[in-house]
Amino acid sequence: MAILAMAIVLLLGVSSLRLSRGVSGIAELVQATDASISTLAFLGAAIFFLLTVENRLKRRRALATLHQLRSVAHVVDMHQLTKDPARVTATVRAPRPRRRPR
Repeated sequence: MAILAMAIVLLLGVSSLRLSRGVSGIAELVQATDASISTLAFLGAAIFFLLTVENRLKRRRALATLHQLRSVAHVVDMHQLTKDPARVTATVRAPRPRRRPR
């Protein structure tokens, strides 16, 4: 919707311009061509920015949420390390008697 509004404003602006029909020299033609190419490049960059801004915002939000999820998973994993089944079910042995030095 916003792109359509921009296009309409751009078309209205271009249609209201009063341009002279003749070019007085090669220098003026080169200058006009350079200005036109620069303007088109900046307009293209602006349109590209506006088309991709939504995806970039969604990606940033998804990555932040994924980071939080990974943090929680890491905490859960650290708590589970002490609950190793082999450790819990192992029989407790009596400590070995100390040897006396001779």
